[in-house]
Amino acid sequence: MEGPVDIIGLIRSTPATPRQRAIPDKTLSEIRAAVEKHIKNTYFKRMQAPVGVKAVLRAWMELS
Repeated sequence: MEGPVDIIGLIRSTPATPRQRAIPDKTLSEIRAAVEKHIKNTYFKRMQAPVGVKAVLRAWMELS
């Protein structure tokens, strides 16, 4: 396997794919809030992003 194109078939799922998570929703929400705060306090400040600009979550995956 060389890169993303090679592994997409291995990780792609459908809405019918069974899901299981080990981390509770509340913990995931806390982790997401911490990541968004980190982005705001580091990257956005360095870029001097306008007030009110928010990061957009493009992917979220729990790995076990």
